[in-house]
Amino acid sequence: MKRPLFFSVRPSRMRRGSVVLEAVLASALLATAGVTLARLAQSSAALNRQSDQQLAATLAADNVMHRLDGLSVEDVRSSVDKTCASISRSSGCDVQAIIDDVVGVDARGIHVRVEVTTGGGGRVRRHHWKFNEPEGDAGDQVLDESEAS
Repeated sequence: MKRPLFFSVRPSRMRRGSVVLEAVLASALLATAGVTLARLAQSSAALNRQSDQQLAATLAADNVMHRLDGLSVEDVRSSVDKTCASISRSSGCDVQAIIDDVVGVDARGIHVRVEVTTGGGGRVRRHHWKFNEPEGDAGDQVLDESEAS
């Protein structure tokens, strides 16, 4: 009686073949895990850069508002461009301000809109209203409008 071919293979050869197969599978699994971790690290670094840019834009916009806060309407008009240019240079962001006249029933003033744009496309907006004559207890008002793109 002849034995099947399967039983004619020596056990040591079967073990050697399975060890090679295990090594190939382990290498493939390790390579897949390595590629996945590398992509995760790359994504994390990109998100970190974007977060840093958004923080820089927010701080730049807040800095402009802080500098304009204690000034009169006339002083804001005369110094806003110089202030934006200075902060733009120091922060590395594009800082621009737009001033509109505001005419109310009891007061006149200005609406200052500061827009800060980052290199990554993020944008932060701040709004500030300043009146020549305060209306009751309203005084200066600041509105925050942040957009991350």
